[in-house]
Amino acid sequence: MVCPVGWPNPPMTHWEEISTGDRTLAVTIGPILDADDEVRSYLVTTRDVTEQAAADRLRTLIMLGSAAAMVLLLGFGMWRILVISFRPLNEAVAVLDKLSQGEIDVDIPQAKNDEVGMISAGLERFKTNLMKTRELEEEQRCQQE
Repeated sequence: MVCPVGWPNPPMTHWEEISTGDRTLAVTIGPILDADDEVRSYLVTTRDVTEQAAADRLRTLIMLGSAAAMVLLLGFGMWRILVISFRPLNEAVAVLDKLSQGEIDVDIPQAKNDEVGMISAGLERFKTNLMKTRELEEEQRCQQE
């Protein structure tokens, strides 16, 4: 019994897709055995699967495009969530920077019931204490004059 190179032993039906120029063919090769299970010949069939192969390629492209779009959409969504989440914190940092420079005419962001809201409440207390300190300093200057 002689088998083509790369075939399993004992021989079984082998299927392969072959592209030849603009055509795609499905080739099936199967052994024909006699009563003693000896290979006497091979049955070779071919079928034109060009349209099916093109549809498979299109389906693959659509799936890859969908996956890429999903990754982009998820990335945009995560970016958007981060921007929305950090905006109040960035505003609080900007207010704190202005207060540290001595500006007391700043608007404190609205307080919410979260960590940023707690920061805003602390900033409001800091601003109030800074204003009181300035008023006391002003009174002491007036009394010294």
